[in-house]
Amino acid sequence: MSLATRQAIVRKLELLTTKGEKTMSRARTIVEIVDLLARLRWELEFFKTVSPQDRETFRQAIPGEQVGYIVSLLKAFYDEDEFREWLSFSRGKGSEK
Repeated sequence: MSLATRQAIVRKLELLTTKGEKTMSRARTIVEIVDLLARLRWELEFFKTVSPQDRETFRQAIPGEQVGYIVSLLKAFYDEDEFREWLSFSRGKGSEK
């Protein structure tokens, strides 16, 4: 992620949040997740151009359940009703993943 993009996200978070230690901690966590997602996307680009055997190695190394958990959690964050449903369905799952 470019520095300009990161700075724009930080500015947006500053506008959306009130000042306070807890709120600023949340904002830092969001920026860290944005950075992680950008890095993950960059790293995954590699697997678009490798052999099917390399992608099979990827699948063997990373359980599909972990991928599904992360994808479904991120998706649920975009709708509060869906999040509550996801939360009640997945209680206890994922803490061990």
